[in-house]
Amino acid sequence: KYLEEKLDEKMHKIINYLITHQYIELRVLNEDEAEKLCKEISDINSAYFKTILLMLSFPYYLDKDEQSYKEAQEKNPTIIRIQPIANALNIKIEINECFLAKNGEALKNKEIYVYNHRFDRVVAKAMSDDEGKIVFENVYVGKESTIDKISFIIDRENFNEDNFYESVLKYAPMFNIQKKHKQKGQAFIDKMFFSFTYAQGIMQDNEVLKLEALKNNFNIVFDYEVRKQEESYKNYIILSYLVFDVKEDIEEYIRHTTIENRAFRGLELLGRGWKNQYSIKDEWRDKGVVFFAYFNSQKFTPYKKMAFIDKPIVILDIEKFDKEDILKDIKFHFKTLTKAYKIFVIDLDANTQIQEKKSIVNNIKKNTQNLELLYLQLKLFDDKDANKCKVQYFHNENKYANQEMKWIEYCKKQFNALNNKDNPIYKNKNSFDMEVPFVSISFGSLIYDKERLAKKGVRQIFGVGLAESCRRYFYEK
Repeated sequence: KYLEEKLDEKMHKIINYLITHQYIELRVLNEDEAEKLCKEISDINSAYFKTILLMLSFPYYLDKDEQSYKEAQEKNPTIIRIQPIANALNIKIEINECFLAKNGEALKNKEIYVYNHRFDRVVAKAMSDDEGKIVFENVYVGKESTIDKISFIIDRENFNEDNFYESVLKYAPMFNIQKKHKQKGQAFIDKMFFSFTYAQGIMQDNEVLKLEALKNNFNIVFDYEVRKQEESYKNYIILSYLVFDVKEDIEEYIRHTTIENRAFRGLELLGRGWKNQYSIKDEWRDKGVVFFAYFNSQKFTPYKKMAFIDKPIVILDIEKFDKEDILKDIKFHFKTLTKAYKIFVIDLDANTQIQEKKSIVNNIKKNTQNLELLYLQLKLFDDKDANKCKVQYFHNENKYANQEMKWIEYCKKQFNALNNKDNPIYKNKNSFDMEVPFVSISFGSLIYDKERLAKKGVRQIFGVGLAESCRRYFYEK
């Protein structure tokens, strides 16, 4: 009778949970699943919530009632509600090595749950092998291209509803399922560190205070300043990164990175633990990269911004007025040679307004630290501005005037045979308030120089001359 009462009590709790949370069956269990469920239910020494976790881990078995989503949406239309599991994607997750955080030993033959924060529930379960490797064959994630944050929770005998969610929130390791994982249908994690209760104190009262980094041609080395320096904390540090185009306003984006939105801002995991040296990835080349170091529970997110560009930069701006692709042709020859000269060229969109160009140029200045920069504008005179001078120069005549004149003198020597003797140099009519040297060069008039500019050889001379002028400007000190 005692056993019957305990079993009835357990069944009542299971049914009550399913009704309260508005779960329904989407399919009939297969024979193997049904046997596992019967065994779990009949074990009166096992908590009722363990049965719930097992049922939730069966792929495409339990889902919220469709009506519950509609009701939740009606109550608060401003919140985007999670989509039913029935409409989710199914992917495979493999963790090559699972370790116990406290002693670094392999986590062998342990059941681990996968919890998806998008769906606010367990979505899979699997067991690690004798080497600590684990494969989750069926993990469902949202069809949306945004990130699914998932947590991994080690199974334990005394799980109940309260301590399970405490495990999820306080010390379960996490991973971001990104768009690329959804497209491939799989995610691979090399190493992951797990804990039962050991991490709770760490996650609550430790934090990374500062992150520094140094790079060479092949590697980047990080230095962490952590509030508590005990060796046991090291496995919980998370190192992530974001890749940007150097034209973007990186600071505006990253300064709003908080504990609430870290998982949804597209941060790529670089590593965990105290490892401080990593190989430079190909995707970082010629980009701005921001690195973040933090414990999962800390609000403040220290970061280090770096540019993975190892050569001087020319910001190239072609005026929209280019009827016969003259400037486009000059640009082609210029970029072909600057590549050989190890000069990095950043193109600006010809249709961009001057104020936006100013913002982009100043972003490049901020994002590239101490790299040498030159803003070079190529243009032609239209009919109303036509005059008989073939090549003219314009500069800002501000704090960068000496550097601008240095480049112009190099260029005048290159184009000496094509210039009139005057070689006119003017101050820009408009105000170009940019934090880099700025030079504008006109190659002539479409009235007086049309025949000359139509020649491919002349355009090549201009392109090569510009590149040579830049080489001398940057490398001849």
